[in-house]
Amino acid sequence: MILVSGLNWPDALVAAPMVYQYGAENGVYGPIMLTSPTSLSGEVKAFVEDHGQPDSLCYVVGGTSAVSDTVLNQFNALRATVAD
Repeated sequence: MILVSGLNWPDALVAAPMVYQYGAENGVYGPIMLTSPTSLSGEVKAFVEDHGQPDSLCYVVGGTSAVSDTVLNQFNALRATVAD
């Protein structure tokens, strides 16, 4: 999974090749999830609750100005492992 700000479309655009590369290497193509910079979106919460695993990996694109530490903490609370 790749987490990007829904307010900054270039971050999501950059994330597309990352999904392809990761999938080609691991055989798993994850989604690009859009969220608010300050709060984890309800759609992302629902997806992680339905499909996330305790050891699932998430890449964040755009840094803390695009996706804040608060969002990462909310994401971690859903038992996912976040990679910088």
